Amino acid sequence: MTARRKMTYNIFEVWDGLETASIQKGAGMENDNQREKIEQARRELNRLALKYGMQDMRVLNQSVKLDALLNEYKERVDKQNSARHP
Repeated sequence: MTARRKMTYNIFEVWDGLETASIQKGAGMENDNQREKIEQARRELNRLALKYGMQDMRVLNQSVKLDALLNEYKERVDKQNSARHP
């Protein structure tokens, strides 16, 4: 149970940070689409974790997908920020 709470907390913490940065920087529609993909991946991860448990390979695979989406989004936001403030 503890591992599950910690994982969910970390996902939300990262998501909240990226969401705040994106809103503050006025990101465009491309970032809106990426945020929607992230949200869908997060919901799927939660669904799988509840259904199969945290140790199931399907949950791990979905977590890796979500991580990749979050990393891609963060890189995009960072590039936008650096382009605005060279």
